[in-house]
Amino acid sequence: MPLSKQQFDLIVIGSGSAGEGAIDQAHLSKRSVAIVEKDKVGGDCPNYACVPTKALLRSAKIYSLLKRAERFGLSPSVIEFDWLRVMARKEQIVRSTGEAATERRYRQEGIALFKGTAAFEDEHRIRVNGQLLYGDKIMIATGSQPERPALAGLSEAQPITSVEAISLPKLPTSLIIIGGGPVGCELAQLFSTFEVRVTLLQKAPTLLPHEEPELSQVIQQGLEANGVTVVTQVEVQRLDREPHGKKVHALVKGQAREFNAEEILLATGRTPQTAELNLAATGIQLVEGRIQINEYLQTACPHIYAGGDVSGPFQFTHFAHYQGTLAGLNMFSGEPRPADYRVVPRVTFMDPEIASVGLTEEQARQAGRRVISGTIEIRSVGRALVDSEEVGLVKLVADASSEEILGGHIVAQGAGEMIHEIVAAMKARAPISVLAEAIHAFPTYAEGIKMAASDWLKTRAQQGAIG
Repeated sequence: MPLSKQQFDLIVIGSGSAGEGAIDQAHLSKRSVAIVEKDKVGGDCPNYACVPTKALLRSAKIYSLLKRAERFGLSPSVIEFDWLRVMARKEQIVRSTGEAATERRYRQEGIALFKGTAAFEDEHRIRVNGQLLYGDKIMIATGSQPERPALAGLSEAQPITSVEAISLPKLPTSLIIIGGGPVGCELAQLFSTFEVRVTLLQKAPTLLPHEEPELSQVIQQGLEANGVTVVTQVEVQRLDREPHGKKVHALVKGQAREFNAEEILLATGRTPQTAELNLAATGIQLVEGRIQINEYLQTACPHIYAGGDVSGPFQFTHFAHYQGTLAGLNMFSGEPRPADYRVVPRVTFMDPEIASVGLTEEQARQAGRRVISGTIEIRSVGRALVDSEEVGLVKLVADASSEEILGGHIVAQGAGEMIHEIVAAMKARAPISVLAEAIHAFPTYAEGIKMAASDWLKTRAQQGAIG
């Protein structure tokens, strides 16, 4: 490619959600764009994470429903699964999300794609496979990768991560999962449903420790009912490989324990991918492994932006896309806008799902707010009864005086869809009474939100009467 073609208004390093958001905005403003990708185009989510895991979890959900068919008055003659066909369905879905389709769109839109590892030469130049690219502006969107903690015996035991887990050609008979966050819990749900003996080891006292304790308890009980052995307050000491499997040596509440399984899966978090960027050539510093950015998504070099998992503070696909889109707008609009992280939902795709937005009750109190919570059991909702999906709850946290909704927390079937009513209300700063007074269709799970809001108003009235 001639030298003149190596100069771009924007170079994006990484083609995941953050990179895609920046690319779209630059293309809309008629800027020349180059994207550098060392792995599959589209990034982690469609290829290794969100899409494949949710496709597999959907198959697991259908299989679980089949096993409960008698409860619905049905008697299927054969209930079984074919793991290879489950995997084939997942692969078909991953292909349709599409590396090939994305590359074709890049060509049609005149976006230059460079396959290879990017490294900074200086603040404006990037080397890729021996080529030097010049960018007037640069977006770092290299994402993250599964963390491999410094455990004794790691190289000998060779545990898998979520990347390998979603492409196993054969199910192990037994599996130890280290880490009880969203990834560990989702994979425990998946493999236990497909009849793998799963042991889930969690360092914290509860699973999903960032969630409301009531919700975490429902998830743990659901996993245990699915056959998962959940062990909390675990300090893993070392891993071993044995002739017929693998072993984890750990302290459980200070007492030595050993756990054996055919395979070990690490789900201890994700780390930003920055090692290959040669950030020293730019002067950009890392704090706790993350690239530091300001409220406009700029790094210490004002023309270099960053977003997504590489900078945080959250590691969600939708959050990465928001940051990338905002960075693209700020680069070229002339009127930069600060990021707003006040209302960011999250979903863990369990059975039932768990979804949250905003503060927990404890976090709100620690922030100095006088709060009241409204809670209902999902079994109170008509739709849960007719669906025989009666496990779960809805909890709303709001300021006792202003009625400002500070947080919403749901564990229920369809929680990931339900949470967005609370997201919209919080974004609009609507008082919780609006949720209580709004007409909700019957029978829907969303009625649970109205009922929790009504419980909040009732609780405040009772406290006022007592006071």
